[in-house]
Amino acid sequence: MIEHKTSRWQKLRPEHWRADLLRIIQLTTSVLGSLVCIPSVYFALQQGIVAIAVVDVVAIVVIIALTVFQRIDVRVRAAGTSLVFYGVGVGLLIAVGPVSQIYLFAFSLLTTLLMSVRAGLVSVVLNAITMTAAGAFGIAHPEMGGMRHGYDLTGWLVVTGNFVFLNVSLVAALGAVLAALESALSKSLASTAALKRERADLVRLNTALETEVAQRARNEAALQENRALLRIAGSSARLGGWRYDLRSQTLQWSEETRALHGLDHEPSIDEAIGLYEPAGRQLLSAAVKRCAEDGTAFDIEAEVTDPKDAALWFRVIGNAVRDVDGTVTQVHGSLQDITSQKTAELRHAKLEAQLLHAQKMDAVGSLAGGIAHDFNNLLSVILGYAELIVSGLPADDAVAVDLQEIIKAGERASKLTKQLLAFSRKQILQPTVLELNPVVVGVEKMLVRVLGEHVKLTVLLDNTVGKVWADEGQLEQVLLNLVVNARDAMTDGGNVTIETASVVLDDSYAADHAGVVAGRYVMLAVTDTGVGMDKATQARIFEPFFTTKDKSKGTGLGLSTVYGIVQQSGGHIWVYSEPGQGTTFKIYLPRTDRPASSSMSAAAAALPTSLRGTETILLVEDEEQVRDVMRSALRANGYNVLEAQNGGEAFLLCEQFTATIHLMVTDVVMPRMSGRQLAERLAPLRPEMSVLYVSGYTENTIVHHGVLDAGIEFLPKPVTPMALLTRVRQVLDQRAANRAPSPRE
Repeated sequence: MIEHKTSRWQKLRPEHWRADLLRIIQLTTSVLGSLVCIPSVYFALQQGIVAIAVVDVVAIVVIIALTVFQRIDVRVRAAGTSLVFYGVGVGLLIAVGPVSQIYLFAFSLLTTLLMSVRAGLVSVVLNAITMTAAGAFGIAHPEMGGMRHGYDLTGWLVVTGNFVFLNVSLVAALGAVLAALESALSKSLASTAALKRERADLVRLNTALETEVAQRARNEAALQENRALLRIAGSSARLGGWRYDLRSQTLQWSEETRALHGLDHEPSIDEAIGLYEPAGRQLLSAAVKRCAEDGTAFDIEAEVTDPKDAALWFRVIGNAVRDVDGTVTQVHGSLQDITSQKTAELRHAKLEAQLLHAQKMDAVGSLAGGIAHDFNNLLSVILGYAELIVSGLPADDAVAVDLQEIIKAGERASKLTKQLLAFSRKQILQPTVLELNPVVVGVEKMLVRVLGEHVKLTVLLDNTVGKVWADEGQLEQVLLNLVVNARDAMTDGGNVTIETASVVLDDSYAADHAGVVAGRYVMLAVTDTGVGMDKATQARIFEPFFTTKDKSKGTGLGLSTVYGIVQQSGGHIWVYSEPGQGTTFKIYLPRTDRPASSSMSAAAAALPTSLRGTETILLVEDEEQVRDVMRSALRANGYNVLEAQNGGEAFLLCEQFTATIHLMVTDVVMPRMSGRQLAERLAPLRPEMSVLYVSGYTENTIVHHGVLDAGIEFLPKPVTPMALLTRVRQVLDQRAANRAPSPRE
């Protein structure tokens, strides 16, 4: 390739070609114009054309000045250079003639080259105006336009029109050529710049590639090690990956994913989804389909049964992979075994539900116990006055008959309060060490009669069953209530099975059942083949007054009573039922190795032959109406009654009354001072005084875990005159038998 060296003054820089062209024109004009200017001035002076001489000198001076002073803006210098040619052309137009058009053409062409096509067209307009004005004012040289023999405006306009036409054509042609050249030049410059950038990028890429090649060799070993660690992490975390290609309809599982599912091959998408349980299968299928259609990511939990029939829980996460057009081509993600976590969550939820249920039952029990306490006070007044009035009327009196109905209604209400107390675990128990089988056998015949002919009773007793610490009468009540409940669930007949067994509830069972302590238990189960219950019903069956039966068939307290008795006996009760599959109630009572004993209670003492007496009794009761009826019953039967409405008054009476007080009958629950606290404070002052406690429900002051403290005499509310007189006489007779007479008596 031959390189053509260009002088610096001739060099055209593509990005500044107009400025460089101006420099070349100015240098050329300065040099050549100076050489031409001398003879031109000389001949002009010889011909007497002084104006031309002046124009030539001024023009060359201006060109040289514009060439020398480069600090002047390039557009100003370009305009000045072009106007120099215009000035020379105008001078020649006036003084010489036709040669002037050359300079005027040069003015338009230079303006177009050095400035722009628009400026060139402006110069054409200026030339046209100049030619027209010169002709109109008659200042043009006669040689112009054939006006040698006289001025002709029409002829001059023809000359001007031809000049303008040619001038416009040259400017337009030159403008088109310049536009094409500038476009090509711009593209060339852009290509050159891009080439330079690419060359620089290639240099950088080459350097980076060399570095990367060196680094890749070092990373390869680390990558293999990381892959091994990743497999270890996936295996430890039981985490795998998967990819589903939508175009080929193929599913790819990682090694860990296959191991989690117990497969040794790549399954199809249908086979993989088919491994999941129906609910999870439907959920997973819909999620994959939606992700494939619109790219919706998903994060779901689903249950799967592996080839070994083991139930597992997996967390499946999926995301869409799109091509350059935004079309989803793949669905990929991860899969993690969350069986242990899910099992813990389910167990926690179950225990939380059981705890909430137990808290609700405790709250309802506290409410029921409080209601029973207040209601017992009201019943004591109602039954007490009814019995007192009846006792003073003939048996055939119409009023006595009506009062008997009141008494019957009151007794039924009393039974309801007892059931409420049983549910709230505030009734008095008389537990003994007993064997469960004899209890079941003892009530079997009664249960057969209760069930009727259309229901068959089957009793399955474990001869090795252990002993329990419980109230025999209350266990019989539990059996009766459960059997009645079973009978009502089998309107068309069926079977009831009572079963006993010794069981061990391990830590796993205790962890799944709130409140259960692992250990040895005796189980009592009652199973029926009735209609069964759904989960919603099972959640409420132990609530008081909840029933699914007709109102005429029950109060809704039967199972509530069972629940309270079992809980108060330290046991647990669980129900297992499904609609149409019958129901099983399982009761677990703690097993004891103590020897069996017989029940001993004050209530078992012999009934007194007479209810009357002359002893002095201190009656302490904060409810005025209850206190009045008790006082009336005692005084009507000969007793000397001292009454007080609280502990402070009772203490004051004991200090002021000097004779013997044989018995204090006191309510257990009173404001500021309980009955037990009162008895303890009076013991040093009245050591010979016996105490009979009266209460509507148990309190820790005299009862612990439902069992009366040793030596405590107790009368439950509601209190009737007959029950009060009987119990008072029993306590006084027992006192007389155990103690020698006091000197005060």
